[in-house]
Amino acid sequence: MKIEFDFHRSDSILKRELNKLHAVDLAEIFEDATSEQKKKLLMVVDFKNLAEMLVELDEDTQIDVFRTLDKPTQSKVLTHLKTDEIRTLLLPAGVLERTKYLHFLKPQQKAQVEQLLTYSETLAASQMTSEFVTVDEGMSIKEATHHVITFSDEKHYIETIFAVDKDGTYLGTIKIKDLIIARPDDNLHDLIVSSGPVVNETTSLERAVKLISDYDIDSIPVLDEANHIIGIITADDTFEALNEILISDYQAFAAVKEHESELSAVERSKKRFPWLLVSVILNILIALFLTLFETTIETIVSLVLFQPMILDMAGNIGTQSLAVTILKINNDDDMKRHIFKEILISLFNAVAIAAVAFGIVFLLNSYVFPSNEVVPLRLATIVSISLLTAMVFGGNNGVVLPLLLKKMGADETIASGPLLTSINDFFALAIYFVLATLLLL
Repeated sequence: MKIEFDFHRSDSILKRELNKLHAVDLAEIFEDATSEQKKKLLMVVDFKNLAEMLVELDEDTQIDVFRTLDKPTQSKVLTHLKTDEIRTLLLPAGVLERTKYLHFLKPQQKAQVEQLLTYSETLAASQMTSEFVTVDEGMSIKEATHHVITFSDEKHYIETIFAVDKDGTYLGTIKIKDLIIARPDDNLHDLIVSSGPVVNETTSLERAVKLISDYDIDSIPVLDEANHIIGIITADDTFEALNEILISDYQAFAAVKEHESELSAVERSKKRFPWLLVSVILNILIALFLTLFETTIETIVSLVLFQPMILDMAGNIGTQSLAVTILKINNDDDMKRHIFKEILISLFNAVAIAAVAFGIVFLLNSYVFPSNEVVPLRLATIVSISLLTAMVFGGNNGVVLPLLLKKMGADETIASGPLLTSINDFFALAIYFVLATLLLL
């Protein structure tokens, strides 16, 4: 439900009312406000609430809003953000601009943010935070509890405590609940759970999400090569980040950019029109090409019955390969292995579907819709061969096309979809009607 907020009040009332709101509500009010109302909101909201509101805004909007703040406010806002939140805020900015803002941070936090900015968004480490608490296994229950209380603040994640030995080597986790209810004479080492999963700096975000889900945990530690804990990743951060990536991939695959509420319908249409026009032109060329087989179609009308099946299956298998390939490109995976696997998958599926189609077409043409214009065995052979060839080509095209477009410098996520459909349609129809012309006339 849209939040209605009256800005026609004094600054003192606005300050009181706005600072009562949750960060999510503040962000929604800000996004719906006019330019003057946004300025007013930024003036009266406290630094802490302003920082929390920034986190709830769209990632591209965060840096734009942050730029409008004066330097003292920018510095105060950054002190209320966690390291991973600062990384998200500064990611769209250029190197020089980032450097300017990073000077507001303490040296240790500055180094941590700079390290986070070096990780690809597809890596789990890009979402890690340094606001966590470790305890030494040699501590007593009382010492560990005191350490957690005195060391942590509101930014720290304390639902799980991370245990290390005297050399800083990671040992396992301790639930804060277990630490609180432990008796003073209990051994801290007995509370450590060492069987939980861990990730390193090269673990993918998808893998981290799967581990968190499979083990039903709220966080997972990130270890370096020496088995030292360098950060943690919380469930909320990983699922939110993965959701952003998946939405971005889906929007790009559909050739539709992220919705921009300030654009008019005409401006949005301009963004989508070029690739729709490409599809129209290519399909007109396909229609003209089909006129070459007018005699074949008029002589053997049964061919038209199975044309949709051949087109759909070539398109379906191509779309599957295309979607997986685009995700693989974004994740920087081993493409040679991926190409080989997709070729085999396309071949296996094509052979299986073609065999099934052969039997169905033969039975239909023999008993359900018998016809004197063509021998059932010949028609079934032509349909199955065309289907096999079209599906193999379509699957391989779904792999090769985005890679080729990327190599040419084109945006493979936007151009692949329309081109794939039209190319697959042309090839499938060409094979189908060429075979029919050669073998049936």
